[in-house]
Amino acid sequence: MGDENRLTTEDIMKRVENEVDDILEEDMVMDWIDEALSQIAVFWGEPATTDIDATGQKGEWLDLPSDFIKEAEVYDQDGKRCHSHTINSVGQIMFKVERNYTINYHKKPAPIDREDKSKDLPINPMFHPSVVLWCKAEYWDFESDSDQVESQHANKFRELFYQTVREIARILAEEQVRLPRQKRRLYRRLGRIEGLPLEARFGLGTTQGPTRTPEGR
Repeated sequence: MGDENRLTTEDIMKRVENEVDDILEEDMVMDWIDEALSQIAVFWGEPATTDIDATGQKGEWLDLPSDFIKEAEVYDQDGKRCHSHTINSVGQIMFKVERNYTINYHKKPAPIDREDKSKDLPINPMFHPSVVLWCKAEYWDFESDSDQVESQHANKFRELFYQTVREIARILAEEQVRLPRQKRRLYRRLGRIEGLPLEARFGLGTTQGPTRTPEGR
């Protein structure tokens, strides 16, 4: 899904330069690409899990993994969903109840390869065009120098980036739910016909005569 949107780092850089009609420093654009991937990971990040022992740590800030970018779900040691916790902006979590916890979270993406620009972006191809939007927003922020018109350009592209990313994440989430349902329906159907003769499985029935072949005419 979305393979027609597939872009490499080099593709992104060329497209951004063409669309803003300017020549840009490679390192600056690659910084923007990394930032875009981190923003996308908030909505559709690689899943990861960590365990935290909060025994004797009530009301204390505990460090989350360095690659933590957003909480998905938190469960206590009994497998119950936990909501009595707080996460701050510097990557720490605090619990109100002293227990062991499991945290499912979105993982911060690894930086792009700055040596080999021919590699595809390390994220679902459906998001690749959105990275261009983020880079354009950053470009107009960089260029604005308090210019109102250029600041408006930056805000427009950043808003469009978030709208697009949210919509793609919603579509992908629905797809994840829909595909297992389709598989279950298929398995149920296969289970119903498992005991039938081979001919019946393919809708041929068992009463028809032998199939004629050219040699048998």
